[in-house]
Amino acid sequence: MAGLASRLGALLALGPAVFLFFVYFANDRWLPEQPLELVPLVLLALIPAGRWWGLDRRFAHRGWPF
Repeated sequence: MAGLASRLGALLALGPAVFLFFVYFANDRWLPEQPLELVPLVLLALIPAGRWWGLDRRFAHRGWPF
């Protein structure tokens, strides 16, 4: 929420979300709402969020990768 390491947080949250996606998919209990959990996390991991209003802006010029 503060914009600090938002990409890292999205990558960490993507692990269990992908695991649950494959568990549901393997058991034929795939829900149409399942991608709604994955798409925002993938977008946050790919797009450098927090560069304007977040705390990542203070660390971006130092080579902050997240």
